[in-house]
Amino acid sequence: MIENTIQIADCPPVSPQGLVPFRRFAEALSEFNDFDGFRQALARVVQEDSGYAGFLDLDADLASMQDSEVGEHFEMDSLVVPLSAGHDTGYIRFLGNEQGRPFDAEDLMWMGAISEFVSLAYANAKMHRESQDKARIFQYLINQLPLGVICFSGQGDLIVENKLASRLLGAVGTELMQRALADESFKSQGNLRLHLEVEGRLVYTEGRRLEVEAGLSFTAFVLHDMSAQREKLMLQIERSVFRAESRGQALTIAVLEDRSEAGKLLRILKASAGSLQLDPVSLASLDAYSCACIFADKSLRSVRYLLKKGLAGQLKQSAVVGALVSQVDHLDEAPAQSLIRAARADFQRLDQLLRPSLLVFDPYPAVIEALDLISSELCSFESIDAVRDCVSLIERGQFDGIFLDVDTFAHDGLKWLEEASAVAGAGFRVFYISHLQPTMVRSKFGLSADSMVFQKPFDADVIRDALLLQFDFA
Repeated sequence: MIENTIQIADCPPVSPQGLVPFRRFAEALSEFNDFDGFRQALARVVQEDSGYAGFLDLDADLASMQDSEVGEHFEMDSLVVPLSAGHDTGYIRFLGNEQGRPFDAEDLMWMGAISEFVSLAYANAKMHRESQDKARIFQYLINQLPLGVICFSGQGDLIVENKLASRLLGAVGTELMQRALADESFKSQGNLRLHLEVEGRLVYTEGRRLEVEAGLSFTAFVLHDMSAQREKLMLQIERSVFRAESRGQALTIAVLEDRSEAGKLLRILKASAGSLQLDPVSLASLDAYSCACIFADKSLRSVRYLLKKGLAGQLKQSAVVGALVSQVDHLDEAPAQSLIRAARADFQRLDQLLRPSLLVFDPYPAVIEALDLISSELCSFESIDAVRDCVSLIERGQFDGIFLDVDTFAHDGLKWLEEASAVAGAGFRVFYISHLQPTMVRSKFGLSADSMVFQKPFDADVIRDALLLQFDFA
């Protein structure tokens, strides 16, 4: 800023007439924020001055004035006072005073003081206009960005936001973000990730506190509109449902959620898409913390295997929840929304979700209770009591194996079990249970020597060791 100091200690006493211009200049300062208005008001003050009949021209540069123009400005009975605030900015020309007398020492003193005052006021007003111009240019530039941008002061007051941010945040989004700025974790870490639902739009934002200099900081946020991505995913799910139905193929939707860090799950899934055998268009986020994966022509059993192998060591399984869905109501007009809704209603921890799921075909409820007690942390068990239902579930690939009571179902079940197991694939496991010893069961029912047979009552260690071996638990 340009500084000028007017020394008044040795000046003559101020006459009431000399104070009048300064009172008028004070009135002109009310237009300071509007540069053009300020300039016009300042010119009017000088032109209307009754003590010194002068006029103000703030656009003429004395140094660049043409010789032919000099006569218009330098005349007898007039005085030209340049405005100097670090550079030539124009001049004031005083044509005389109302008494018609020559300018005396007091007149010259006040004209110099007025010129100093006008110079400073004009220079600061011009700087103010240039700052406004820069702000308008900056606003224009950030409005062209494809992302929403919004900045807050260190006290949480809004500084600037572009048009896209304004549209995404609506009437309440800005207030939600200001509340988040008061969060203790943000104060300590200096960065913030938020997922906002604003007027039906899905908005993900990342913010960081930045320090310009000591005592001057601000917080800048970048906003991503994820609504279109979610809508595209829903459309892809519906297409996959209709395609699977028309071709008679399997379809499994995996919905996973990790609320430990916004965006983390999506990054990991994208990086693992190859090992998960996922097409990039079949993987997208539902919000900042959850994603949906479309496994076309994949059974539940295959998806469990792919997720277990593809995400091994990359996620803290106890912190991630999810569900696998494949049952589609063919009469449903909105199958995508129904599948996602059903998945969210059935969320369980990832380590539980990826456990092998086994059928128990035994007439006695105590059998499934015993198996669940022995190895519930390794596998999940579901009782079944009808051959037809059992075959259907196995052939659709929803289960990883079966415990079959040969004492009750051998004569009716062994043949269909072999056929269903062949359809299910090599990964399907069959465990035979009986009150007889394993060697007698193999001999009586013609089972191979490597068939897994467990005698009732169960030996817990034998059951657990067999499951660990068969399903390759780390």
